Amino acid sequence: MNSKQLFDTILDTLEFCGMTCSSNVVNMILETACVESNCGEYIKQLKGPACSIFQIEPVTAEDILNHFIFYKPALLDNFAKLYNDNLTLEQNLCTNLMFAIFMCRCFYLRIKEPIPSTVELRAKYWKKYYNTALGKGTVEKYIKAVEKYKK
Repeated sequence: MNSKQLFDTILDTLEFCGMTCSSNVVNMILETACVESNCGEYIKQLKGPACSIFQIEPVTAEDILNHFIFYKPALLDNFAKLYNDNLTLEQNLCTNLMFAIFMCRCFYLRIKEPIPSTVELRAKYWKKYYNTALGKGTVEKYIKAVEKYKK
């Protein structure tokens, strides 16, 4: 996927939802797609349950919904606006780009620490909170993916 078009779609989605559109936030979401799915090359994990260009596992999406979104009326309203009731949660993540962007943003909203302002610090933030110590990703992989796809 073209990273500039994805950047614009992230911005449009956040604006549609009335959510913060700071450069740190938009870049964090875009960079997550860069490292997780080669900037949108994959919408489903090849050998695993993760879905969307952000590779969000359905169990993680359910946790975000049940333990975060349901307790925030503004987020719940946005969820209702973006979620296609004719699809499953997994199908929404894989095929509904605005919904997937919203869910990725909600993932990061749960973290108390603010999103950093540099690629290097966002790489460490992603590794710590998104990929975790158990994940196969590395800070170096993140930085290389960002360099490759963000132009």
